[in-house]
Amino acid sequence: MPEPDNGGTARRDFIRKAGGVLGAGAAVALTGTAAAAPAAAAGPGIDATRNIGAWTWLNPGGASYWWLSYGGDPGPKLFTADVKSPGIRHNATDFGKAIFNGYTEYYVTIINVGGAGAYHNLEGGGLT
Repeated sequence: MPEPDNGGTARRDFIRKAGGVLGAGAAVALTGTAAAAPAAAAGPGIDATRNIGAWTWLNPGGASYWWLSYGGDPGPKLFTADVKSPGIRHNATDFGKAIFNGYTEYYVTIINVGGAGAYHNLEGGGLT
């Protein structure tokens, strides 16, 4: 896995995805865009965000590995596929978290278990 890079900030600043349309280790800045803005909170302590990162095509059975960097340790967070095609199912597996010196990374693998290819990016966020 490439060396993590958090950009030295105290907020979510990068999402990375291995493979797919971004290429291995590419990064997309999430600053000042609708993709980075939190969605309406579902309740106290919920930090939910949709449409995170670039759209990524997966054929049936295909998988993509994503990781997100946050400054500090913002607590528990989970991410899943934000599927862009009706009727296609993508599963999220292999959730992970690693704490480094001054930042935290979260990991997820997305697998297309549907009967056709489809685009996705991520949605999810914190529980605190």
